Amino acid sequence: MPRSLAASPRESARAACPRLAERRGFTVLIATDGFTSQRVADAAEQLAIRTLLASPFARDGLDARDAGELVPGICRVATRNSLSPTLRCSPALNPILARCGAGHFELVVLSARTFTSRAAIAVPSKSSAAFVSTSDDAWPRYLLHELGHTLGLRDERARLEAKSRSPARMPGPNCTATRAEARRRWGDLIARGEAGLHRGCAGHARWLRPDARTVMGFPRETTAFGAASTRYLRDAIRCCFTRHRRGCGAAAKRNPELEGCTR
Repeated sequence: MPRSLAASPRESARAACPRLAERRGFTVLIATDGFTSQRVADAAEQLAIRTLLASPFARDGLDARDAGELVPGICRVATRNSLSPTLRCSPALNPILARCGAGHFELVVLSARTFTSRAAIAVPSKSSAAFVSTSDDAWPRYLLHELGHTLGLRDERARLEAKSRSPARMPGPNCTATRAEARRRWGDLIARGEAGLHRGCAGHARWLRPDARTVMGFPRETTAFGAASTRYLRDAIRCCFTRHRRGCGAAAKRNPELEGCTR
């Protein structure tokens, strides 16, 4: 299989990944960056796939694709004007990925470089990306955490390094400002004793989250998402990445983030 996404950072050559089939399950393109050898990169990719297979992301099918190795220069660690070191990738990566086809997918960049793993808060109806540093021994759990962000989950922490108007500090499927909103999103799980109302979420000390300790708040300690977030992820994958739409209307009423997948 071809291993490089481009011959140079400025070249929009054909992508190494195969054309994506639509709606075969949660589709993830895994690219590697900065590894000392292909053997080490392959081992990291296989561990990433095993981690995903044991998670809610694989409940309705996991379509993991090898997107090849990013050539030197496309991505670099940036610290200027950042709260912590992050991996920044050249816009040259966008046209390269576009050649993978029009299918809906999430990109995962596994990098051996040292930086803070990150992903933007996104909605499941649109493709997004997660950048994960394998220099941290806990990186498989951070992979789950960051992919949670790509589908809309918030950080379940009272303190957060994010600007006040960042989407990371807004309400979401696992984070609400009021009890009424929490009960709309996961009230049935509260009634069954599967979730609760815990303080501290999205950088707000008094906002509410459904579980005390999950991978969205404590990625060094657990791989569990909790009942509310697990249900949301399964709804997001079923309604946005597969052809199975049964129950998606009710899921979108519970979590409006899914409305883009039910039209």
